[in-house]
Amino acid sequence: MSFATERPLAYGAVCVLLWVALWVALEALLFEDDFLGAAITGAVGGLAFAVATIAIRRARGTE
Repeated sequence: MSFATERPLAYGAVCVLLWVALWVALEALLFEDDFLGAAITGAVGGLAFAVATIAIRRARGTE
């Protein structure tokens, strides 16, 4: 099985952390330095991505 389906909590945490880091970095480099908003957007996006990825992999039976 894949990491996403073997350890969904760890996979979700990694996704959320990566998305938060990405959004905060983009906010710092390109926009108006609203770090809290960027962190919230990254957390929601990372969580949604992790849940969708896990659900799709389980439904397909992908390893």
